[in-house]
Amino acid sequence: MTQSMNSRSIMHYYGYLNGYSHDGKLRQHRAMTEVLPFLRRKPLFRITTQEAKKKLFNIAKKYASENMFSHLINQQSFSGQSRLKTIVNLVEIIKIPLWEVEQFVSDFEKNVLCESMPPLYRTDLVDLLKSSRSVADKKNSLITMPFLLNQVSHTLLYSPFIAKKSDWFIRRTFLHALCNKLSAWLIKYFMNGVYLKLSVQEISTLIEGTTAYQNEIRK
Repeated sequence: MTQSMNSRSIMHYYGYLNGYSHDGKLRQHRAMTEVLPFLRRKPLFRITTQEAKKKLFNIAKKYASENMFSHLINQQSFSGQSRLKTIVNLVEIIKIPLWEVEQFVSDFEKNVLCESMPPLYRTDLVDLLKSSRSVADKKNSLITMPFLLNQVSHTLLYSPFIAKKSDWFIRRTFLHALCNKLSAWLIKYFMNGVYLKLSVQEISTLIEGTTAYQNEIRK
């Protein structure tokens, strides 16, 4: 469950998830490893780095007049850090006609965020971009939106995109099995968020049963 939820930036806040603690109060909780943005994690998106670069180039071609931006995209490794830098550079040079604001937001979702925004947030963003606020404020709203920053926090030094299809799946190894047991033990005894009253073995079995392994990919 945590793998799925933390892989969607609209469902968590820098790795935090809402949960009820043992005293019955609703609090934000996150695993210790979520504090470390330099760890290699499961890719966030099921598209390749090249596909992600092509998406960014498409929006640059449509809303920016500088052809040199395509070279900048190709030069980037597209780690979380370099991807954010590229997006910031893109936002600086784009021009959004007032009559194309809604289409731009749709393009931004599809080609930059690579996921959908919550409907209310999307509506507020459209209203902001159509308002009389300064250009700087409007562009700042694009590069500081929580969903984009959540994506960057997921993987700072590595690419959030896959290199090949199998990257989306996890290799079944002894180390993974050991970490599975350790994770179940930590969830049972050290996580304040209470989701299910299960034993360590039951939690471990639940994690195991919801993990997609590479050797189980259907051809």
